[in-house]
Amino acid sequence: MSAIPIYRESYLARAGSRRRSHRFADAAYLFMCRVLLFGLIAAVVYVASALTGNVMMEKARRDGILAQERARAARAAEGALRESIDEMTSLDALNDWACAHGFSAPEQLARAPEGAQVVASNR
Repeated sequence: MSAIPIYRESYLARAGSRRRSHRFADAAYLFMCRVLLFGLIAAVVYVASALTGNVMMEKARRDGILAQERARAARAAEGALRESIDEMTSLDALNDWACAHGFSAPEQLARAPEGAQVVASNR
């Protein structure tokens, strides 16, 4: 009878050690699955963000090129407008407009004084 409890203890000890190793294998497998899942998600997010960043940079570059073209066209239009304004505000254009509307220059309205050459007299 003494042999039966010893056999029983060794049987229980072996069964317990097997369970512990099986639990450790399950935990290691679960840990590796989670690490691989995390790595996969991180890789997908990295690739998506890199692609999105490149698309946004290309769009900004194209917008910059279009803005430069619009600025160049605006400067050309401004130059043409500046030339027409200069032509309209020139002295000849203003004199022609004044004559057409019945205005006359102030120097034409003033009469010359009678003693135009006399500056001062002591008499």
